Amino acid sequence: EQKEPVPYSPIPYIVLGSVALGLQLLAGHVEVTYYVLMVGGFYALWRLIALWRSQGTVRPALRLGGWLLVMVVLGLGLGAVQFIPLYQVAQNNFRFGSTRYQEVIGWAYPWRQIVTFLVPDFYGNPTHHAYWDIVSWQWQPVLRNALGEVIHSVVWLKELPTWKNYVEAASYLGILPLLLALVAFLGKRTRHIWLFAALAVISLLFAFGTPLYAVLFYLMPGFNQLHSPFRWVFPYTLSIAVLAGFGATYLSGTGRQTTSAQSPFVGNETPRYIGWPVFWAGV
Repeated sequence: EQKEPVPYSPIPYIVLGSVALGLQLLAGHVEVTYYVLMVGGFYALWRLIALWRSQGTVRPALRLGGWLLVMVVLGLGLGAVQFIPLYQVAQNNFRFGSTRYQEVIGWAYPWRQIVTFLVPDFYGNPTHHAYWDIVSWQWQPVLRNALGEVIHSVVWLKELPTWKNYVEAASYLGILPLLLALVAFLGKRTRHIWLFAALAVISLLFAFGTPLYAVLFYLMPGFNQLHSPFRWVFPYTLSIAVLAGFGATYLSGTGRQTTSAQSPFVGNETPRYIGWPVFWAGV
């Protein structure tokens, strides 16, 4: 978008993007591939619409959109050795039509899990082989399930407060990234910040199994075979990481007029030497 006034070749970017997509396909996790394509498509559509509005004509957006389609096709081609068998398996997958919407929603994050976004060990730490029971207010060994029966491994039981804890429910990103993301949103809100803020919110709505998930389940091809709404924590993590970067940039004074007295990251005055230790301490 920013390179439009100057002639340039998009081919290097197309090659790099197709290689990245091809390598992701070769990992063999079709669900993550679906998320990558959806999030990438969402971001590309946002940028193309912004380009259309800034240029006042749709032609540049259509041209770049065509190049992006070429990138996706090349990426699928590079990963075809993995993608084609996966597609064939999906046609005969036992999951096809085997579950209802309400059952799939049952595997979303329970709302009690939201506290672990700030305090990851609130319900215990699986490496300690115990969890905190919020009903009895006591530590309970993980070698017994919700019925009190002896088990020999940590299992994924939705009745347990630690359901998927530290496995698929590892959603703690740190306090500092969340604060930086908040700084980005409260600072200079560009369209990029709005984009990733929206993606973070939408991802959480999907991960916690709100009615919005029905849009994916009923309208997106093959999505009714995916039984793990909680994996939308991946786009959420991406969004917070990007927003934290914007927040750090805002604090550094890049892109805005500031003085060393206003920002602890620039200048040669005392605030600079105070700001860095505070930053690295995670305050």
